[in-house]
Amino acid sequence: MESAICYSQTSAVQQEDGIKLLNQMNLKEGDVLLDLGCGTGFHARDAAGRVGETGRVVAVDPDKSRIEVAKNALDSNSPTNLQFIVASDKDFPADDAQYDYVLSSFVIHWIKDKESAFKRIYSSLKPGGKFGFTSQDDPKMHDVLIEMLQLCGPQVFQETAQSMHWKSANYYKELAESIGFEVTLMDVAEKTFSFPDIEAFINFFYGVFHGKFDRTLPAIDGIREKYKGQSLMVTIPRLTGIFTKPVNV
Repeated sequence: MESAICYSQTSAVQQEDGIKLLNQMNLKEGDVLLDLGCGTGFHARDAAGRVGETGRVVAVDPDKSRIEVAKNALDSNSPTNLQFIVASDKDFPADDAQYDYVLSSFVIHWIKDKESAFKRIYSSLKPGGKFGFTSQDDPKMHDVLIEMLQLCGPQVFQETAQSMHWKSANYYKELAESIGFEVTLMDVAEKTFSFPDIEAFINFFYGVFHGKFDRTLPAIDGIREKYKGQSLMVTIPRLTGIFTKPVNV
């Protein structure tokens, strides 16, 4: 639960791209959207407002703690057309032709079997439906992150490094087309995340990695001291894709 709360408090640096993606997907009232890997629910709540009372948002994440944080954030003023479910790319609700849109913001790189996930998404979309996602274009891990994780020990470093399955824009384009999608958008552009200090940097990645490393470990105090008083910039090759299921299928 601690890492989920931390993620909710520090993930704002990623939210801008998800909002931009929602804008590009042009949701309208009455649409049904799946938020695949919804985290603590920021984009799901946004999407629920966009599709209105006649629409519906199904938000799934395999992390029970993140779903719990998302549910706890709901109140009497929250949308009633929003459902949070503990589920992954392997078992999200996927009746044939169920969704108008599937959104996945900074999630695809956590999925190892991308072909199976893309096929499941394709079959769950209505004809003309769109699958939009953000990720990174086969990036390298940031030097300070590598330095920190190595100080946490070889097992932690290996587990975190192996939990990410990065692919290139060309890979996603070829995979999507092989399944039957039409590529509506494939864009790679530099994106810089700014962290005001080393503590914000540590807390962000602690949340992102689901608490896989101990942020109170004395071994990483050296990192805190080394970068004390410094802001940190992380520049990534941000990848945005929108794939459309053909109308005549």
